[in-house]
Amino acid sequence: MKKTTKLVFLIYFIIFIKYKGKQNQKFQQNKKIIGFQICGIGNGHINQAITVYNLLNKIYEIPVVIIYGKEEKEKNIFFCNSKIIYHKLHSTLESMNNMNIKKFTKDFFMKKPTKYFEKNYDINIWLNFWISDFFNYNTKQICIADQFSMPGMSILVNISKILSNVIPVSIHLPSKCTKHLIPPLINIKKIKRANINKKIILAYSTSGDDFLNKLILLAKKFNSYQFKYFTNIKINENLPKNIELFKVNKNNFQKYFKICGAVLSTSGTTLTLECIFNSIPIAIMPCSKKHIEQKFNINKYVNKLKYALIINNNLNLDLLVNRNIEEYTLDLNEILKDRERKILDLMEL
Repeated sequence: MKKTTKLVFLIYFIIFIKYKGKQNQKFQQNKKIIGFQICGIGNGHINQAITVYNLLNKIYEIPVVIIYGKEEKEKNIFFCNSKIIYHKLHSTLESMNNMNIKKFTKDFFMKKPTKYFEKNYDINIWLNFWISDFFNYNTKQICIADQFSMPGMSILVNISKILSNVIPVSIHLPSKCTKHLIPPLINIKKIKRANINKKIILAYSTSGDDFLNKLILLAKKFNSYQFKYFTNIKINENLPKNIELFKVNKNNFQKYFKICGAVLSTSGTTLTLECIFNSIPIAIMPCSKKHIEQKFNINKYVNKLKYALIINNNLNLDLLVNRNIEEYTLDLNEILKDRERKILDLMEL
C-alpha cells in the first residue's frame, strides 16, 4: 500500500512539474534564445548541428554551444560566434563501438549543466543532438537524431518524455517515436568533380580493426587500385604498397573526394549521404559487430534504400566504381527539397 501511495505521489509530482514548466514557457515565447547540446562522440552529430546552427544563427540568438565528449584541445570542430563549452562524457568512441551499455547509461542520465546557462544566458529552447537533459521540465528540448528511426527506440523516447520536456525529431526516415521529421542534415553544396580517376579509392574509418582488415584484403586483391586511407587509428602492421595513410584532415580529404572513383567507409550517416548526393559510389561496413547503429545503417543504406554496397570478401571494386547511382542521387535530392523551411519550423513546435 505504501509503495502504491509513493508511486501515485511521484506520478502526480511529475505531472505538476511538467505543467509548471509549460506555464513558464508561455512567458518565454516572445523571444527565442537557443542553446545547442551536441554529442561529440564521432563527428556525425557535430556536422548535423553545424547545418542547423548556420541557418538558425541568421535569425535567432544562440549564446552557447555545449559539446559533450570532446576536449577543448580538439579545435576547429565547430566554427561559430557562440561560446563553446566542452563537457566530459564517460563514453568514448571505442566504448560506443563496443556498445558499453554501462558507460552509455551513465551519460544518458548524467546531470547536464543547462540550468546555469538558462539562468545566465536566458536560454529558453535547447536543440539537442543525441543528448537529453532529464528533470528539466521548465525548458523545451527539441531532440534531433537519426537514431529515432531505429527499432526499439520507443522505450528511450518515452523515458525522455516522462523525465523531461522533450520533443523528438527524426532525420531522413519516419519514426514510430515521433510525428516530426526533417531531411538529412548534410552539406548540400555540390562539390566540383573533375579529372576523376577511377583507380583511386578513398577510404575512411576512425575506430576498430574490422575495416582495416577488409581494406588490406581488397588492396591485395585489386592491386591496380590506389587506396587513400584516412584514419586516426594507430597502425603498427605493414600495409600493402597501394595503401597510403593519411591523418584525418578535412581539406586533404576533400582533395581526393573530388577525384576518387569510389569511397570505402564504416557505415556512418554523413559520408554515405554526401557520396550519394555527389554521385560517388560508396561501399560501407559496420565499425564493429557490436555497434547497433552502424549495423542498422547497413540495413538502411544497403538493403532498404540501395544507396550503398556492403564491404565484404565478395566486393568487386570494378563493379563499384562503375555503379550507376543517379537514381539514388535524384531520390536524395527530392528528399532534401525545402529543407530550410522544415528546420525553421522546428522553432514553432
